[in-house]
Amino acid sequence: MAAGCGGAIAPSVDAAATGDGAREGGPSVDASTPDAGLGDADAADGAADATTESASPCPTGKDPCGDVCTSLESDPDNCGACGKRCPAGLACTAGDCSCECPAGLICCVPDGGAALCANLSTDDDNCGSCGASCPSGQVCTSGVGHVICGMGLVDCAGACIDPRSSSLYCGATGNCAGANAGTTCQAGSACVNGECTCECAPGLIVCGGPQCLCVDPITNVDYCGATVGCGYHDAGSAGAVCATGQVCDDGSCQ
Repeated sequence: MAAGCGGAIAPSVDAAATGDGAREGGPSVDASTPDAGLGDADAADGAADATTESASPCPTGKDPCGDVCTSLESDPDNCGACGKRCPAGLACTAGDCSCECPAGLICCVPDGGAALCANLSTDDDNCGSCGASCPSGQVCTSGVGHVICGMGLVDCAGACIDPRSSSLYCGATGNCAGANAGTTCQAGSACVNGECTCECAPGLIVCGGPQCLCVDPITNVDYCGATVGCGYHDAGSAGAVCATGQVCDDGSCQ
């Protein structure tokens, strides 16, 4: 009769099979499933992106210098490197400090001075090269220092000479080089009015020619009876050449 009374006996239920025990403790996740840990990976990727952005705060073509973004190629205050400032008057071009000079001029930066554009051919302070100053009394011509000579004088080898009386540069003209250097007078001669002239002892006469020749026309058997110039360049007379055995006596061969 216990089984009667019109009520059926309910079958027993296994809690483990139904998962009721799991429901009592809240939902559980099986770590072996493929989706486990994806949230952590996404977070790591986000952190990496943030790090990359913080390492390059400047747009393309700009470089960070302190708290500013600038171009190291053209910024005169950060030329080629942060903090490298170009001197006054210089521009930053391709990361180097330089002048912006017109054609024919060169950028020079004197020690402790401002940059300038110089003509190395005519600048007395930058003659031939930057910083090469001409000595006092010289001017820069074609990149070389030349002395400043007074009226009638010629610059020969860095010295002002009088071509009318200089025995080294007798008759020199122009740049005193090559054919313009004049003539070096021979020993015993002097430069008079730009021509080498012999200085002869009293009683002797000057015979012209490439060498200074002083002769006694009274006794010289080669110029017996000669007159000043001895016929050189039609000046004077060469006299007579006495024959062998003869002597020149008082300007006559005997």
